[in-house]
Amino acid sequence: MMKTIRAVLVIGCAAALLGCEAAEQGPAYEQSFDQSDELVTVTGNSIRRQEFVAAAPPAVISGEVSRDEAPVEQYIAYTHSYMLVFGPDGARAAMATHRDRCMQAGPEVCQVVAANANQQRGDFYRATLQIKAIPGWIETFRSTLESETEAGGGYISQQSSNATDLTRPILDAEARLTAKRQLRERLTGLLERENASVEELVQLERELARVQGDIEASEANIRVMRARVSMSTVTLTYTTELPPVSQGAFDPVGQALGNSVRNFSSALGDVITFLVILIPWLIVVLPAGWLVLRALRTLFRRRREAKG
Repeated sequence: MMKTIRAVLVIGCAAALLGCEAAEQGPAYEQSFDQSDELVTVTGNSIRRQEFVAAAPPAVISGEVSRDEAPVEQYIAYTHSYMLVFGPDGARAAMATHRDRCMQAGPEVCQVVAANANQQRGDFYRATLQIKAIPGWIETFRSTLESETEAGGGYISQQSSNATDLTRPILDAEARLTAKRQLRERLTGLLERENASVEELVQLERELARVQGDIEASEANIRVMRARVSMSTVTLTYTTELPPVSQGAFDPVGQALGNSVRNFSSALGDVITFLVILIPWLIVVLPAGWLVLRALRTLFRRRREAKG
């Protein structure tokens, strides 16, 4: 029992040491975050999260506490989408050109995320190409997209751009990661004590494993968010332009005649289908009915002869 209490006290001392050092170095190292609340507890005081994030980046990024406020680096993830309309052959050629250009730039600059095409009846063609590339390559691609589309006989019918601000999530995750690394150092130092008991070592190793798992998960989360910022996404939709349909005075008559022929053919097909289904049953039902009728007539005749 005393060993268990000692193990708990050792872990509590490690957490207390981390809190004391965070208080000495400044509020950027305190780890009291609540995503559902706009207030953050820093060294016993409640301040607004916006003020905390504004002061945290210089200490977290550089590893040094800065007393002067510095501009916060912005982390913005951009997504763009375009609808390109071409003639019968222009859409297919434009998609192939854009896909090849991205692949030639290399995976470190541009990556093809998805590509699909759909060829329907007639000359109608629809395809989608999604690529991810570094912002510089994307800006060069976007600056020449309209002129290249017009040169290929098409035009841009729709376009949109969206920006997702990941500054706050990244900075919050980096602040939490810094505190977890410091806790790992404290736990590692406690494991090296010579007078620690076996039970204390087991408890410390278990806590160290949990902290290490949290650190690896935080690092992976930060890498994913930074990847979204480092490479923008462009979705291109290619489609062929449908030919214009002129409405004449007698067009409704022609459509009605065409529908009449189609309806007559459909009805005739239904009749043929019904006869095909009915004929096998007639082959069985007609002979059976004739036999039953003959048996009844024979029965009635014998009854009349018996009565007479």
